[in-house]
Amino acid sequence: MVVAFVKDEASRKIAEDRVSKINEHFYPSYPVFSGQEVMENKDQVLATLKEQGYDAVITMSLLLKAADDKWVAEKYQGGYYDYHSSYMTDYYRPGYYVDGSKYYIITNVFSIKSNKLIWSATTVTPEPASLQEGIDSILYTVVKQMNKDGFLPGKKSGK
Repeated sequence: MVVAFVKDEASRKIAEDRVSKINEHFYPSYPVFSGQEVMENKDQVLATLKEQGYDAVITMSLLLKAADDKWVAEKYQGGYYDYHSSYMTDYYRPGYYVDGSKYYIITNVFSIKSNKLIWSATTVTPEPASLQEGIDSILYTVVKQMNKDGFLPGKKSGK
């Protein structure tokens, strides 16, 4: 089961659906638990996970949002005379900064049976154009590493 800790229920559904579509072994948590249940009722959550046959929970959450300003150098494309006549102006302002952010996302996998952390990864991604694009970028990296580690089963057989 996948639990995305995000700012609101709509974003949670988008994130968990996106994760579930990327890999057949991932199931969204929102059809089973509301946001409040996941946060407040530990015993009921664990009992439900066991009753429904889940063996692990994958959590994804924002660890840090950091500034990621980038320097963009101006590119000169004119001829010599244009370059020569504008040299002094360009010399004093040859480029500019673009404000941006990068996101550190932590993905953890917890065993239901042992109630322990069994796998973890932190990914860093530049500010995406959309929530879906950001999730795809993060999950591509996470699923690739899980496969490399031999962590994902080959066929979907239960939850």
